[in-house]
Amino acid sequence: MAAGAKKQLPEGKAGDAEVGRRAWTLDELRQKRAKVKEALDYMKALPSEAEIVQLAVTGLTGNDTDDGRREAALEILLDLAGLIDVANDLEALGAIPPIMEQLSHPSPQFRAMAANIIGTAAANNPVFSQHATAHGAVPALLARLRGDETEVRVKALFALSQLVRAPGPALDAFTGGGGLSTLYALVSTTHEVHKLRLRAVVLLSDIAMRNPQVDVLAPAEELLHVAAAISDMASKASEWDVLEKLLRACSQLLGAGNQGRTMARALVTVGFDAAVEAAFHRLLAEAAPPNGAYTTELAALREEVRGLLAGHEAVRDEL
Repeated sequence: MAAGAKKQLPEGKAGDAEVGRRAWTLDELRQKRAKVKEALDYMKALPSEAEIVQLAVTGLTGNDTDDGRREAALEILLDLAGLIDVANDLEALGAIPPIMEQLSHPSPQFRAMAANIIGTAAANNPVFSQHATAHGAVPALLARLRGDETEVRVKALFALSQLVRAPGPALDAFTGGGGLSTLYALVSTTHEVHKLRLRAVVLLSDIAMRNPQVDVLAPAEELLHVAAAISDMASKASEWDVLEKLLRACSQLLGAGNQGRTMARALVTVGFDAAVEAAFHRLLAEAAPPNGAYTTELAALREEVRGLLAGHEAVRDEL
């Protein structure tokens, strides 16, 4: 381009550049400032999360509370419980006792919602877990798990799973309150709700993996019933996801030191590997895996479990 020549803007760009350089009039600037102020005033007028929680607590405890107010309050608390800062403040805001009271409400809907709030707030949150445990959450949830309607029991087990995975007062309350026996019973009862049985196996394995100092395994005779139930669940798995969860749970149980060796003997005795083999063949015929990568991953997981079992097979007759 010759010296001093003006650069030509592409067609349509000159007008855009001109608009970009246009100065705003005083009236336009005032209108913009007014809109910004209106937006800021609106934001300032909104209640804080703490104020919303306090309103929800009033909805659970007020003299004029009815089922509609109670349901709305629980829904609000459930929406906010996943925010860790809010969950940590529930104790200071006086929200935990009224939530706990809903676990014994006559309505199963409210009992389930309360358990769901506790589980949501406790997820990866040791601060809330300690607060809830201090208010008796573990025995209250165990009571619901042992005898209630299905949805309440599912939510109670979800809440317990979030509370008791890691070491601490909640796990101590769980093991001291017969929680492990409750999980054995869930797994071993063949007519029990499938979702509860599967989640009980997963929770047992999580506790074993995270807490090697805790003996999660039942006495020998009862352990055989648990292992047989896990094997039966694997053989009858109707979805790949179910088989994967069982294999992962068994991998964690088998890798838990001395407990792993004990569990391996039980699983070998009841023919777990053959049950998994049968499930693989049946699922391949009935429901192809979602993709090749998943098939490879699942096959590797199965080989991992098979290897752990083989490593303990020599002592299987000791059970």
